[in-house]
Amino acid sequence: MSLPAHVGKCVTCGKLRFKSRKAAKKYVILRFPNDRMSVYRCGNYFHFGHTPRAVNKGAKARSRN
Repeated sequence: MSLPAHVGKCVTCGKLRFKSRKAAKKYVILRFPNDRMSVYRCGNYFHFGHTPRAVNKGAKARSRN
């Protein structure tokens, strides 16, 4: 199975950007099968990354930067 295509890098944070949450999630599952990463919105695109510890501990909302 091939990896979904990303649409370049984000001008704000430099991460790979995807047109849909589904494409980003599929990329994560195929590229990093044993890693726990979340997919999140950044502007009109989606990124993936590790959930910050403050969010996991409940000290910070996921929607806050």
